[in-house]
Amino acid sequence: MAGSLTITGGAVTDTIVLGGDGTSTPKSFPALTVTGNTSINSGLGANDSLLLDPGVTLKGNLAVLSANTFTMAAGSSVLGNASIYGGYAATTTLWAGNVGKELTVLGANTPNRLTVASSASINSLLPTLGTATTP
Repeated sequence: MAGSLTITGGAVTDTIVLGGDGTSTPKSFPALTVTGNTSINSGLGANDSLLLDPGVTLKGNLAVLSANTFTMAAGSSVLGNASIYGGYAATTTLWAGNVGKELTVLGANTPNRLTVASSASINSLLPTLGTATTP
């Protein structure tokens, strides 16, 4: 996909999947490459989630607002900076892919969880999790 990608959710629970086989529910976008920046605001739902499946390459920066659960699968990449600003409930993030520059995670003011898998490659990590829990 040439250019930038912007996704905006609503006041209900949103489940956003980028990548995958293109047949899953909710609908996913297989082997997705975005050449510009990607911005995702999942809205005000208490259980919003975002998944970057293997094969997703975001060549610019990634900014995510209000995702309560964020998963970056092994085989996915953000070549620029990645910033996750948690939702209204606890924020759970799993990083198994690659971040080329800086990763910033700002959790909600409740117990949060940040997991970095052994498959992950992150140039610089700046977690600000409030009351953090670790595995």
